[in-house]
Amino acid sequence: MGSLSEQELLALSDQELFRGGGCHVFADELYQCLASKGFVLRRIAEGQHPRFLAYHVYVANGDAAVDCQGTRTESGMLADCVEFRRKNNYPLTEYSAFPCEQKSLFEVCNNIDEPGSHNCWYHRIGDRFVQECRRRARAMIASTPEKYFDAPKT
Repeated sequence: MGSLSEQELLALSDQELFRGGGCHVFADELYQCLASKGFVLRRIAEGQHPRFLAYHVYVANGDAAVDCQGTRTESGMLADCVEFRRKNNYPLTEYSAFPCEQKSLFEVCNNIDEPGSHNCWYHRIGDRFVQECRRRARAMIASTPEKYFDAPKT
C-alpha cells in the first residue's frame, strides 16, 4: 500500500493496482452499484498497526464478498490471505473482517509519515490517483458485469 508511489501504482495492470493499493477505490465503485442490494463496505485487518487495519477493502452481503477478482465468500477471502502468507513463508498472522465506513476511505489523515495524501489506513487518496482508479474500475466492471453483479446473497 505505501511502498509504491501513485505513479508506480497507476503503471500496474488493473488487477495488480486493485489488489495492491487501489482496492479502496474499486470497493467504493462496487458499493455505489451494490448498496441498494444490501451490500456494505468491509475491510480485512491484519494485526493492529494502522497500516494494516484495512489491508483489503471490498463489499459484502452476508458471506458473499466482491472485489476486483469477482465474487467469493468472505471466509474464503480471509483464508486466501493466510494462504498467501504461508506460501511465501511470511510469518503467519490473524486476519479479521470488519465493517468499513465509506467516508473513512477518502478522509485525509494528517499524521501519516509518507508523502502525498493518504487515509488513516495508508491508502493513497490523491485526486489524480483516485480519479484514474475510478476510471479504470468502472471500465473493468463494465467489461464483465456478471463477474461483480451476479453475486449470490447468503
